[in-house]
Amino acid sequence: MVYKTIRRCVGASVIAISLACPAIAAVDAQKVLDALKLQFSKQGLTVNAASAELQGSNVVLKGTSFSAGPDPKAIPLGDVVLENVTEDGAGFKVGQVQAPAYQQDKDGISFNFGGASIKDVIIAPPDATDPRAAVLYYSSVTINPVSVSVGGKETFRMDGISMNVSPYAPGQKITFDMLFSGLYGNLSAIPDPSVAGVAAALGYSELNGTISAKGSWDPADGRVVISEETFDIKDVGKLNFTFDISGYTSDFLKELQAINQSGGSGDPANAQKMMGVMQKLSFNSMTLRFDDASLTGRLLDFAAKQSGQTKEAIAMQVKAAAPMAVMQLQDATFAGAVSNAVNAYMDNPKSLTIKATPAQPVEIGTLIASGAGNPAAVIKQLNVTIEANN
Repeated sequence: MVYKTIRRCVGASVIAISLACPAIAAVDAQKVLDALKLQFSKQGLTVNAASAELQGSNVVLKGTSFSAGPDPKAIPLGDVVLENVTEDGAGFKVGQVQAPAYQQDKDGISFNFGGASIKDVIIAPPDATDPRAAVLYYSSVTINPVSVSVGGKETFRMDGISMNVSPYAPGQKITFDMLFSGLYGNLSAIPDPSVAGVAAALGYSELNGTISAKGSWDPADGRVVISEETFDIKDVGKLNFTFDISGYTSDFLKELQAINQSGGSGDPANAQKMMGVMQKLSFNSMTLRFDDASLTGRLLDFAAKQSGQTKEAIAMQVKAAAPMAVMQLQDATFAGAVSNAVNAYMDNPKSLTIKATPAQPVEIGTLIASGAGNPAAVIKQLNVTIEANN
């Protein structure tokens, strides 16, 4: 319930920021609202307002609300003010938006939002041919501290979010970065006592960390490169994920937007369409790396205590189980690599790295077909390797 409330409240905050865009007296308030509704519908979101009024240089959306995905319950946003909107053909441009701080208390849950700002928003015209402009393009977003308390006890806190995107230019490559800073989770407040008990036994009453990401997208060839997606949790470890795919072109994005507008992948017919669209992508590479910061040792100590064995005995069991788990792939070379990596890691837990680096891009459709009948073939197609402490 807490997660769902956080998701709704943060979602409402993001929508509120996105809606708070610039206007001048010459613009048509209703057209601005219609353009926003169209853009959000392409992302599977529904935005409504009782009315759109021009007030001096601002457009005020009265009684604004939104709903997302399969959840039909609309989240009220109240009156949203759009400041300094300038008309650009049939679309609109935005300078900077300031979203005010607010607090919501309901059913014993308190949500505190410290406000936010968004810069250089583009509200595309209905006939925009570049789908990037139709996802509410912006240059930067800053979200101030957010916290959630349940029954008077703080359960979640975040110092802020910052996102930056390179300037919009039709058809040109874009770069982006994102940082979630000062993340805090109170594990002792988890409602399931068994889960909270395991966390306590591992020595985790709370978690602190950050999430960061960097990447680029070139709509010309559809290449998407995520050069960093890192979850860095204090006294747990750092998990970094990178990937490189091709085929995510402007036409591909248009097809995804069409599926979202017609009900999303939750509809069985759309789910089939989604599978067809995804097969247009090609896999270039991927890495998954974990750098330990005491989690492995804590897990071994916990397992040893639960089973009445020594920590060393548990480590030996893990060493024996790892190669057996991949033996069904019938790839002796890969099984040997897994065994060597796991042995080295269990003896000295520093890092584990899994890489998939095929010599040539592999179509997603080919991977799906191979994986269904012969998982071992996927290992070879993707040139999957595993290393420890490198």
